[in-house]
Amino acid sequence: MARKLTIYGEGSVSGGEVSKVRVFGDGMIQSDIVTHSIKVFGTATFEGNVEADEIKVYGEVTFNGKVKAGLIKIYGTAVFKQEVISKNMAVHGMTQLSKSSVIEMMKNMGQITMMESLQCQKFKNYGTVTGNGNLTVGDLLSRGNLEIEGEIEGEALVFKGGKLQANTLNGEKIFIKFTTGSQCQSIGAAQLVIKRARFKCHPQAFMMVDEIEGDQLDLSYTQAKVVRGDVVRVGTYSKVELVEYQTKLLKHSSANVLNCRES
Repeated sequence: MARKLTIYGEGSVSGGEVSKVRVFGDGMIQSDIVTHSIKVFGTATFEGNVEADEIKVYGEVTFNGKVKAGLIKIYGTAVFKQEVISKNMAVHGMTQLSKSSVIEMMKNMGQITMMESLQCQKFKNYGTVTGNGNLTVGDLLSRGNLEIEGEIEGEALVFKGGKLQANTLNGEKIFIKFTTGSQCQSIGAAQLVIKRARFKCHPQAFMMVDEIEGDQLDLSYTQAKVVRGDVVRVGTYSKVELVEYQTKLLKHSSANVLNCRES
């Protein structure tokens, strides 16, 4: 049977193949480690690569090598300096992903900082996500704040509440209901709905976009420079400098379209 690795107080140990790792004090694992379970209640640093069935962090941890895990749960603070590959990650505290990572199922109730790209099958965000990289997802549900400088791309993107900020949004179906001022440089979607939440919404909140392209577009409380689509509805209090449509253009009485043309 593989040995157990437990650190009380301060300690520095080698890695290897162990049954489980428990850190209650201030510990450093100096080399690669393969284990069933890692739990950090104090402060830990893993210098090598880590492979585990589950990782749970209640204190503070830094992973300086690559991490491959079935389940990762962060209740404290975790910094991943290299690539992370995981089937399931849940963040209730604070997490930094420094390199491009692949996580099948991601749920965020805390704060995530992305320094490079992140790829997920499903991503639920109820907290705050910030960073510089691109986010690629199958399905995204965000009820918190999502502010990244890169691109968000997926099959179904749903934003309900919070602040949305990204360079580009691309998806088959995109639904945006914002509560505070949000912005994107460009949005591309087969079906796109943008509206402002009725409750807990700043009265001057608008969605600011340079360019929107798609098939079925329904835009409320949106300010855009150029909108191109098949069927375009410019809804409540929206302002668009130029609309190019193929089949139909519908305009609310409160909307302002400066120029439009059928293409």
